[in-house]
Amino acid sequence: RLYEIMNEKGMGYQLVSNIIHRRPVPQIKKTQAPYDWQNMTQAQIDEGIAAIALELEGFNYAQAIALILDDDKLLDLYVKTDRNYKKLHLYRILFERRPNEEVESSAIKKFIDQAFHIETDYIYQLNPAKYQTVPQYVIDECGIKAL
Repeated sequence: RLYEIMNEKGMGYQLVSNIIHRRPVPQIKKTQAPYDWQNMTQAQIDEGIAAIALELEGFNYAQAIALILDDDKLLDLYVKTDRNYKKLHLYRILFERRPNEEVESSAIKKFIDQAFHIETDYIYQLNPAKYQTVPQYVIDECGIKAL
């Protein structure tokens, strides 16, 4: 969110995006045609890690990607958190690559997809770590089936 709010799409943003999208090998879109994806270089990865570490002291990319790729650990975090906002984002990360297990309601699916992007979220909002900003019925509709 910070990178999006600041319109900072540098290597820190790119690396966070790769983590969220569960890419074991971080990729970046080419800036010239053809605009396909290429693996990030070690220099780009190191630059991204350094940028993230400015905001998250002790950031470790290997640990972050290992956690994101471990469905059991993500499910455990999902069950243990009492914040629906966190549950919603964990659900999105878990099931991004499992289309056969998505929620059936198109309205709920749209809510999940839209809540994931800053353009449709309020910059000045209630702190989702303190207040329940995602209705319980959305979480109920997600209904993690893997538990």
